[in-house]
Amino acid sequence: TGEDGTDGDGSTQATAGTRLSFKGPQGAERQLEIIRAANTNSGIFVHGKKQEAWNDIVAVLNNNPLFSGKLTWTTAKDKFEELKANWVSKYGKLLMANMLPEPSNEADKILREVIVKESEHEDFRKSKRVCQRSK
Repeated sequence: TGEDGTDGDGSTQATAGTRLSFKGPQGAERQLEIIRAANTNSGIFVHGKKQEAWNDIVAVLNNNPLFSGKLTWTTAKDKFEELKANWVSKYGKLLMANMLPEPSNEADKILREVIVKESEHEDFRKSKRVCQRSK
């Protein structure tokens, strides 16, 4: 690591005393890693299980040198929710109209999958609630 905090190639590693940045190429890679990890844990959609799911995700991500143990579950969740909201604002109407273009990158592809999973989970939760009320 150079004296300027870079790895010599211009990228910065998360070190004690520094905050994680989500800007630039390394920030984009951090964002993608959070999206990938969130896509593997459907617990992020389960009421009462969300924090546990995010803690599991962060435990894995913090072993990655991109995060160096500095990622918290709230930061991961907040960044994921921000990325998801940005995706929905960009593609939401097209999704509803079933006219989504082919994903242009891996993040778009994964966010599309996550939105569908979340929607399916929400539909299941609502149908379960309706069934319980009708008993």
